[in-house]
Amino acid sequence: MASLFRILRALLLLLSSPLPAAIAEEELPCRIFPVPPDFASRGQTPPAEEAAPVDPFAGLIDTPRAKLQPYPFAIAGLGETAPLDVRPVLESLGVSFDGRALALLGTTAEAGTLLFVRNTEEQLALIETLNSGFGGDEGWIRHVLVTFRWDERLTSGRTRLLLQRTLLCRTGQRASFQRHRGNTLVEEIETEAVVGEDGITVDLNLACDLTSGNLRLGTQTMALVCAGAPAPVRLATARGASPGTHTELTVRAELLAHEMPYPPFTALGKIIADQIEGIESGSADKQNAAEIYWFPLLNHIQAGAARRSTPGLSSLRSSEWHEARAALGQLDIALEDGEQAWFAPQSRLLYLHAGLRTRTKAAGIAWNGVLQPPLQFEAAFEATRSRRGRLQPLSTRTLLIRSGHRAGSKFPIQGAPDEKVELEAQTGTAGEMTDCNLSLDHYPVGRDTWSFKGQCYAHLDGKTSVPLVSGRAADAGRTAHAISFRARRADNPWLAFVHDPARKAEAIRQIEAAISPLSESARPELPRPSR
Repeated sequence: MASLFRILRALLLLLSSPLPAAIAEEELPCRIFPVPPDFASRGQTPPAEEAAPVDPFAGLIDTPRAKLQPYPFAIAGLGETAPLDVRPVLESLGVSFDGRALALLGTTAEAGTLLFVRNTEEQLALIETLNSGFGGDEGWIRHVLVTFRWDERLTSGRTRLLLQRTLLCRTGQRASFQRHRGNTLVEEIETEAVVGEDGITVDLNLACDLTSGNLRLGTQTMALVCAGAPAPVRLATARGASPGTHTELTVRAELLAHEMPYPPFTALGKIIADQIEGIESGSADKQNAAEIYWFPLLNHIQAGAARRSTPGLSSLRSSEWHEARAALGQLDIALEDGEQAWFAPQSRLLYLHAGLRTRTKAAGIAWNGVLQPPLQFEAAFEATRSRRGRLQPLSTRTLLIRSGHRAGSKFPIQGAPDEKVELEAQTGTAGEMTDCNLSLDHYPVGRDTWSFKGQCYAHLDGKTSVPLVSGRAADAGRTAHAISFRARRADNPWLAFVHDPARKAEAIRQIEAAISPLSESARPELPRPSR
């Protein structure tokens, strides 16, 4: 009986103890969506005319939008006033909100109308789908991969691949491709793709001239885009190279495998999430942590501030650091006891070791500089060859381009057409993606030269690769070849320490190793007690 009592008592203690945070409540991911200015009124029925009050001075009509409540606090990055809680709008469109899920709508002069959402991945995907139907920069997710496949059906029933070619085509735009061997044109394809409002159907306008196989085609068709491998559409059949055989040309369309999402606003999303966490937790800012920001507003730092030379940080090009407590105070960021702030004028990096409340205040001022569109970036085109699972790089061409302008390069080749690379690009407001107009002429790919013209969006992270054209042909040894495109920020190397988590962590480690002993020595010396 006593043992049973002890067991029951242990169970009661276990049930009454708080669950770990990871178990009690799942951490929800956050996303930011650029939305149209009238997003708050979407999914709601406007009031009928006869429902208007008889007295025109009786007050505002009680519309669903008027019932939206503002968030209790203003959030840096979502405008100067408190953002709207738009969960009712999204719930009317079928989005679910449970637990800590949240949706805030704000407007900024720099980035327009932004929707910040904290919810499950499933609900975030639903919001992205809904947002694409609201006209919120649909082009971000409308990259279509159009794949042509030309097969020969033999009398034995076997199929021999003659050609497979995939072109990237942005919705509403045109993409073209040519393949030359020496001075001879052996393949030419042109396609125009428009994704329907349902996000499932795509209208294709196609033309191809497969000179090496004596097949020419011009037609229009409709295809379905969906997850996985969409069913191909048969465009034409023709005679084969041998008696009794025939060839078949098909096409299929699919959305880009790693869809170009709406600008992720990575830096801004973290800033907003930190502020909301501080508001919800109340006392969460008691725990100090380290953070770095690109903070050009501190160029006015006072000459009399404590200054230390740290040669060990030459890799950051920030060998001289200034104590920034007084300078931040002029920006209404008051550091509390135990908090540190150091600023490097050479790189304009601010190191802050402080509580959450102080960090979010600093981030609210710094975010505008972080998200400014870069003035220029480096574009890279890469040709590769793959056979039996082995990938081999062939050639790379890079080009520095200024946003809003055109850049090009030309490589004269004796006895062959000139190789040309041209690029026109415009960086978006968020400073994380760029809209590109591309042109490659006689780019070397194995034994052939390829020419490609088209449009695409690209991340400026230097990592995300956009596949422009790929495929394999029987007369090229059936080896797969491809040309891809990447873009990387080039005008502000210090922003990499803000955007790249790995580089940020390493920079903080280096700064703390050099600054920590300096901060101790910078403290005023206390008078020694008399004996």
